[in-house]
Amino acid sequence: MKQTQYDLIVRFCKTREYITPMDAFAFLGITKLATRISEMSKKGYIFEKKLFTYTDMFGNSKEYMKYRLIKEPDAKEAATI
Repeated sequence: MKQTQYDLIVRFCKTREYITPMDAFAFLGITKLATRISEMSKKGYIFEKKLFTYTDMFGNSKEYMKYRLIKEPDAKEAATI
């Protein structure tokens, strides 16, 4: 059975502390991580979100989001969504 992008994100989050958009693209082939996280949140998944800032090689300030899976919906919650 083919895994969904949700399945891939959950599996990745269980093996790592967090997932970033670059992780999602490089390891999972997911280009719209923020969209998937938003959809999953509506289905009962709970994520901690942290905004990180770094300086690129040209001195420009850049931001990216890190997501950490806190809780998956239980079977009863998932059935009602």
